[in-house]
Amino acid sequence: MLKQKDFSQFYFFNFNPWVKKEDLKDKIEHPFIFIESYMDNLNTYPYLNTFEKAQIIFNDIKDYQKAAYNCFELELNLLQENRIMYLNQIVNRLLKTQKDLRQLKRKEILNKHKPIHIVIHLLINSVKEILQSIFIAYHLELNNSNRETLSKWFYLKKAVVSFRLNKYPEDRRFERLYNEKLIKKGFISQLTNFATFKSLFEARQLENKINWIDRKSTLYYFIKLLLQYNAIKNPKNRHWEVASEFFLLKGESLLPKDFLNQKETMNKVKRKHLESFVKALV
Repeated sequence: MLKQKDFSQFYFFNFNPWVKKEDLKDKIEHPFIFIESYMDNLNTYPYLNTFEKAQIIFNDIKDYQKAAYNCFELELNLLQENRIMYLNQIVNRLLKTQKDLRQLKRKEILNKHKPIHIVIHLLINSVKEILQSIFIAYHLELNNSNRETLSKWFYLKKAVVSFRLNKYPEDRRFERLYNEKLIKKGFISQLTNFATFKSLFEARQLENKINWIDRKSTLYYFIKLLLQYNAIKNPKNRHWEVASEFFLLKGESLLPKDFLNQKETMNKVKRKHLESFVKALV
């Protein structure tokens, strides 16, 4: 199977349009050439009829896919003038490869060699995953045709934006409240710096998460207090989505559904500390 040991022909043609083809004859055409290499050697898999053998091919394809994507990103990020041209050439080639794989899948001859179907399916999924990664990361640089094609198959998750305070306190006072009421009282990890916590109230997209180290019941009550005291602008019923996006619970990720049927803490001391913090914001 072909491996990339140097920059690809696609890279050289975009880095230096005057490069001679004969100077590139020993270089692979593009980073994802491993897919076409598998396609050219399908007949070498006539006995791919056990789980173990399929697992080996699956792992091999995954390894090649990861390495190829890293090479692709390296070449893309090193290019300057023809970066967008290179990107769309890669996508065009992957779309053509995808079409060729689907045609192979439909050929009657494959019915006589069912194990080959396994390789075809794995390669189709590999191309799909690569295109999805490219679309998510580089959709703004795709030409209209490629963007339109890929947007029919994949969608971009709308970024979750944090809360916005109705009345923003002076930074030094805000940081002092944070340290005294949330850090020292054991609600938030000392490793969560003030800037990270502050971003929870700046209508921003996630950069770093806040590690809530107390119980989920106190985090639940904290979010309820922000709403109850009108400390934040109306989040339009997305407060649990924001909470799950911006908080970890003792280092573990959260989902909005984790707050369903959750009860607030009844610990009077903890309730008092949280109420004191939120009241200071209004």
